[in-house]
Amino acid sequence: MNRTLFLGIDNQETSNSLRQLFADLEYIGHIKKYGNCCLFISTLVQRILQAQGVNVELKTCNAIVERSEVRFLLGGKQFTKPGQLATHVVCIVDGNILIDFGLGNVRRYFYSDFFQAVVLPYNSAAETLSSAKLDQSTSLYYIHDAIPEELASEQSFQEPTMQQALQEYTQYQKNRFRFSLARAFRCMGFRTKTKKPILNTGLHAVQAKFDDTFFS
Repeated sequence: MNRTLFLGIDNQETSNSLRQLFADLEYIGHIKKYGNCCLFISTLVQRILQAQGVNVELKTCNAIVERSEVRFLLGGKQFTKPGQLATHVVCIVDGNILIDFGLGNVRRYFYSDFFQAVVLPYNSAAETLSSAKLDQSTSLYYIHDAIPEELASEQSFQEPTMQQALQEYTQYQKNRFRFSLARAFRCMGFRTKTKKPILNTGLHAVQAKFDDTFFS
């Protein structure tokens, strides 16, 4: 089973909206490209939702995955290496919903069938900000973490690539039918005109600096 998005909230309208956002970002390749970079993908989600009038802010935290008595940590300072952001970053919507599209490192280093993203209830006053039982043997929970001094400078460093990613998302929104038609042709075996690949040096720079992940 290849699991993608875990929705743990009751609001159907919000669930549908975030499901569509995830599907769009996955379709244009942003989840695959940036899912290992929690600050980048969370900032991208924040920008998109804010443009839609949604109240959303970034939150630093630690994300802990427990599976079959093994714990896996995202954003732990005790394991941080030079050049890595010593935290995990998620989005908080309206003060009560946590969005984490930056779980790529869990799939990469720990459990390849883990969800690519989760949407969960959020409680800023609780010791555990959010938690979920994802299946019989897997749990995920989030705890408070301080904002590292390097966060603002890291966002500035990522900004050129962020603008490119936002432009690609906007272009897809404007040409959704054309993208869908091209995809249908590919599925039927027709060849469509493709452009020569271009090396995205900004992406390589971003991918070189992401929150670390370790077993404990």
